[in-house]
Amino acid sequence: MKSFTGSKDPLLSIVTVVMNGERYLEETIQSVIRQTYDNVEYIIIDGGSTDGTVDIIKKYEEQIDYWVSEHDDGQTDALIKGFDVSNGDILYWLNYDDLLFNENTIADVVTVFEKNKELKLVYGDDLLVDAKLRLIKLRDFSFHFFYKLLYYKSISQPSAFFTKEMYQEFGLNKTLEYSMDLELWLNIFSKHKTKYIDKILSKNRIHADRKMVAFEKDARIEARKLRYEFGANKNMFNVYKSFFKMLDIKNYFISMFYSGK
Repeated sequence: MKSFTGSKDPLLSIVTVVMNGERYLEETIQSVIRQTYDNVEYIIIDGGSTDGTVDIIKKYEEQIDYWVSEHDDGQTDALIKGFDVSNGDILYWLNYDDLLFNENTIADVVTVFEKNKELKLVYGDDLLVDAKLRLIKLRDFSFHFFYKLLYYKSISQPSAFFTKEMYQEFGLNKTLEYSMDLELWLNIFSKHKTKYIDKILSKNRIHADRKMVAFEKDARIEARKLRYEFGANKNMFNVYKSFFKMLDIKNYFISMFYSGK
């Protein structure tokens, strides 16, 4: 970290927000600082933790470009604080309990963006793991899965990277507690070019203390309302149109036929 000044490579900013996350935060930080891609800016926004979280942050202070520990108005507010101070061309948020899949993940993603300058969002697969990082299952977010985004699923947030331009255009909705990422993905898909890559990009940790687990019902209700409102605004057609434009439809259906799926 702190090596981005003067680099010709795209700067990628990672934002982690945390509140009392001492149990998992250190592993998350380590997954960032071991990346082989050098031009990374790392930002941590702590909500005023009362456990050992701040001590962990201070332990890695030399590898963190910016951090603050203060009260915020929830996860979305904290993310906005982080992205507003970021300098990256490409943005990414990594939850305090999730991990980048391996040391080459950022390098792989930046390569995809560099090969196609029109891309605004790049996303891939993830591994669902438990609190001790034991495998639960691999989640495939390829075309076979994507259409569900429009109805009841989403792409993997810790396996999704987007440009600063997209944050400036759409921002994050502070009124949403759980689905701020889904709204951002739908907005980007409805107007811009995106790309799925057939790689595992993150380890998505599921545990009892996680917000989306503890408040799963509330999260589903919020997402359902968001999708209804998004569809009512007639944006869904644009999402379909944007997605199918990036596919080789003929070759896709030929491959589906011969694979027997």
